[in-house]
Amino acid sequence: MTDDGLGGDAEIGTAHGGSVEIRKLPDGRAVLLPASLGGRRLGAEGVEVLADIEDEFRAIAAARGRIDGLVVEARQYGVPWSLIGFVLGLSDQGARKRFWKG
Repeated sequence: MTDDGLGGDAEIGTAHGGSVEIRKLPDGRAVLLPASLGGRRLGAEGVEVLADIEDEFRAIAAARGRIDGLVVEARQYGVPWSLIGFVLGLSDQGARKRFWKG
């Protein structure tokens, strides 16, 4: 490990088919970055905002999983596709296409 100049550490490894750098932030989070940034140096603010983006992306993915389960449950209770679509801002056809596992 090396000091990354951000109050954290940097570690080099491999993932995603190439060399990566793991940037550890002072708050305990870590961000996986390409080891080569095309000659650009990424400052602390850039690394932190990338960590924020990753956090939000993971939250969206988790919410999508919960929504999938709730749609299955709603269908088990006989809720029609038109109402599921309505609360999701979709047509009944759009909801059915997105969620039907048949």
